[in-house]
Amino acid sequence: MGLSKTYLAIAILVSVLALSVWNYPLYIGGGASNNTTATVSNSSSKGIGALAGANISSSLKLFSAPFYMFPMLMLATPIIILFVYDKNTGVLEYLLSIGLTVQDVYMRYLKAAMMLSAILMVIFAIADGVLFYLVQGAAGVAAIVPTLALAAALGFSAVAITIMLMMTFSSLQKTRVGSNQPLAIIVGVACAVPGFLIPFAFTYATALIVEAVEAMLLAIFAIVILLYSERLIKREKLLP
Repeated sequence: MGLSKTYLAIAILVSVLALSVWNYPLYIGGGASNNTTATVSNSSSKGIGALAGANISSSLKLFSAPFYMFPMLMLATPIIILFVYDKNTGVLEYLLSIGLTVQDVYMRYLKAAMMLSAILMVIFAIADGVLFYLVQGAAGVAAIVPTLALAAALGFSAVAITIMLMMTFSSLQKTRVGSNQPLAIIVGVACAVPGFLIPFAFTYATALIVEAVEAMLLAIFAIVILLYSERLIKREKLLP
């Protein structure tokens, strides 16, 4: 119980950080109503490609999207730990003995992780919406919808692929030395890394598409593992 509270506290802290980064342009007067573009001079833009002419305000909004992946992963971590615990104590063996398939077992833990992540995403999506509405009105809320959708897609995809890989490969269920976090968390963190680089490597519209494609590929990969779980994983792997 104490461990779950710790992960919840970390998730809330990182979410607040994401909210701060997202709304940083508001603090400096660079919200949606400010179309000022930070254009780098030709002499200084050599070697940094698409950074030239990038809209820093828009880039920061996209930059905050992967931040939401971390709190969602934090809330999914207790589910990962629970899966390992249930496996070691024979709970998964019992579920299989009453007629559930490997896919059924996987779906139960995947749904639990998704529900926890969804609760956090809804809360902070509402917080973002309220803040932008108070500062910029309905137009500000409409402007952040694509980025909110992207943050949700990236977060849910990262959680799904992390959970599926963890349940599929026993090596990812092990914990690091001096830590109680399963190695599977590293997979989720790795999924978030491109999200911090893409917003500053492309224009806003292109970066939005690239990150959406990333989220789609992660989701497809997780779905494929789930659909073929009966073939990929022997039932014996779920036994203590």
